[in-house]
Amino acid sequence: STYWIGRYVERAEGTARILDVIVHQALEQSDSAAHAAAGRLLAVMGLAVDDEDADLWQVTERLASDTQSCSSIAGAIAAARENTRSVRHVIPVELWERINATWSELPRQWELARRGGPASFLDFVKAHTAAITGLADTTMSRDQTWLFFTLGRSLERTDVVARQLASLLVSFADVPDTALVLLLRSCGGYEPYLR
Repeated sequence: STYWIGRYVERAEGTARILDVIVHQALEQSDSAAHAAAGRLLAVMGLAVDDEDADLWQVTERLASDTQSCSSIAGAIAAARENTRSVRHVIPVELWERINATWSELPRQWELARRGGPASFLDFVKAHTAAITGLADTTMSRDQTWLFFTLGRSLERTDVVARQLASLLVSFADVPDTALVLLLRSCGGYEPYLR
């Protein structure tokens, strides 16, 4: 269960980062480029394209608020919460409370995003998943529980980055610099790269 907690928390954060980058990029592009970005986004997340005419907002809504899919932010946080409930006796109370509070606040944050755009929702998710990760790193004993949590996070991060790389063109010689910048931003690695 702690492995899956780490994995689902990392999935929620990774999905929020990818959505944030793609949505901001789409604001600067034409409608056809935004439509192509929607399809590429679903491919990166490993989801089937059910509707060829799905626009970026529909894809964002699916990846943010679909509670039935563990590939969405809401589904990943709900799954992390359920796994946390089953191991509450071995994890710190603060970690349980943060995951539970994040899960409880998600619907209200999504309603705000429907009115004002997804940026505030995605910022909320990134901030709260970072808090969850920070609490795990500072309050958990460095025993098997923490190791499984960290293993889940690491494997999920590797999986997301591999899918992002696979979504780029096969030959890096053909990949525009902007695509590589977007990849670094969606992994949270652009600023460290610049430094």
